[in-house]
Amino acid sequence: MNNITDALKMAAAIFIFIGGISLAIFGFTRAKQAATSILEKSDNQNYYSTEGIRVSKNRLVGIETVIPTLYSYFKEGYTVLFYTGTANENHELVSDIKPLTLYYSESLPSRLVLSTIRNEEDLSYRAAYNGKNYSRAIYGIDANDEDTRQEPWLHDELHAKMFIQSLINNTPNTSTYDMSRAVSVSLNKIQNNKLIMNFDGFNGLTRTLGTGSLAKATDALFIERTGVYNLTTKEGSTIEDSSVIEFSNNETIQNEEGTQKRVIQYIYIGKR
Repeated sequence: MNNITDALKMAAAIFIFIGGISLAIFGFTRAKQAATSILEKSDNQNYYSTEGIRVSKNRLVGIETVIPTLYSYFKEGYTVLFYTGTANENHELVSDIKPLTLYYSESLPSRLVLSTIRNEEDLSYRAAYNGKNYSRAIYGIDANDEDTRQEPWLHDELHAKMFIQSLINNTPNTSTYDMSRAVSVSLNKIQNNKLIMNFDGFNGLTRTLGTGSLAKATDALFIERTGVYNLTTKEGSTIEDSSVIEFSNNETIQNEEGTQKRVIQYIYIGKR
């Protein structure tokens, strides 16, 4: 009789143990499904992966997509470019795409001329070099290009993120950089031999939206286009050669050789 009782106790314990394992497996499975669902819905998945060459579709996005991309540009090696454009009532891009100035560089003219993401249409501030005037307006972020210009926030990922924090919040006092020479742009200033950048609210975009900073521009609507282009090296600096930049709307810009790199365009088309 005791043997039967012990056997029943053991069987019950085994069933309880199996039930516990089943519940644990079920819980892990549901958690994995939830995580997978979140990743599939994430706005970031199309361009956070740097493996292979994959061009995502054009899509409409807001700052909830733009800001995480900006914070990741240094670590992931993206080129992120900003424009304004005109769209129809269906939010389809029509025309009038123009570079959107983010800030004005204090780079030395000899370094500035090597930059590939200067807004040549914005001549508010110029740099004279070899008898020519070059725009200081920068319409994108790219660690290679910033290194070419020898920008002071390229020390490490932390300083790059502090730079982005200042950019999206339009708070010039967030980061300061060592520089003893006089500034060339009246928006920027030197205080105690420290350069204080002024980002000018994406050159008037946030003033138009009435927000004061990109971080508060919750109604802003962008068309996101992603693609790849090639880099080549010239005179010891990594710059863009005549690359084939292929975007998801079949737009291409010619290039022939170099190291491939991911590029993301954000074209502001108005409010939601």
